[in-house]
Amino acid sequence: MRTIVVTSLKGGVGKSTCSSELIKALHRTGLRVGGLDVDYRAPNLPFFFGLDSPDQLRRGHEDSLIPPKSAEGIPIFSLHFMWPPGQAVMVGNEEAMLEVAQMLQPKVIDWGEPLDYLVVDTPPDSVGTIAVVLKATDLWGCVVVCQPSRVSRTDAERTISLLREVSAPVLGLIINQAYLWPDHSPLFDLTEQDIRAMAAEKGIHNCWAVPHRRDGLGPFFDKIVRQFQRLTPEVLPKPVLREEPWNELMAISRLLNGLLKKQNVRN
Repeated sequence: MRTIVVTSLKGGVGKSTCSSELIKALHRTGLRVGGLDVDYRAPNLPFFFGLDSPDQLRRGHEDSLIPPKSAEGIPIFSLHFMWPPGQAVMVGNEEAMLEVAQMLQPKVIDWGEPLDYLVVDTPPDSVGTIAVVLKATDLWGCVVVCQPSRVSRTDAERTISLLREVSAPVLGLIINQAYLWPDHSPLFDLTEQDIRAMAAEKGIHNCWAVPHRRDGLGPFFDKIVRQFQRLTPEVLPKPVLREEPWNELMAISRLLNGLLKKQNVRN
């Protein structure tokens, strides 16, 4: 099984949309594919497959979890199925990491048949569950999602830096809502070419532009999946930290620790 991780440290860039479209495109090629949603904050992947009822998980052999299947026959496992709809769940990083690590263990989730691909939709964070997912033994490659805005570009740069730090293989970058030019939308102040230039600077050679549409995205993701068959995921070289910013970061850490010690003495 090849595991593809769809990631970005920024929320709202379209990770779930891109994850669902990648899953459907892989399925259309005849491959056996499943979807895994490990976002505790907003587990929305099932909604893209018409699986909005939380009471759809079943127990299988030796207490394994059997995820529901979409109309196309694609199994989707999501934390959405674990609690009532609309309910927020307070969970610490350690607990979340342990639970996601268990989900990635063989036979905990019964996918029904051996999968060719597992697409993982991740939350927008740099700690916790993403750290566990990036250590998956069958991780094949990561796909970074970015929108044509300065904020999204900055967070995409941070995401790429994280992938470098942990030596995670990278497949490429999806520029979501790529064809909305700054003159057409107040949401975006960059263009597709700006994001491509950033990706090239960071050593990512594969960029795929996806338009802003509610439907009709299939052909764009079919093209991405066709290229997957010829791609070799690339581990980017680790960045060289400049001494000055690193010293400033350490100074901030020492300052915070000093303040905490003073507060503890007063208490």
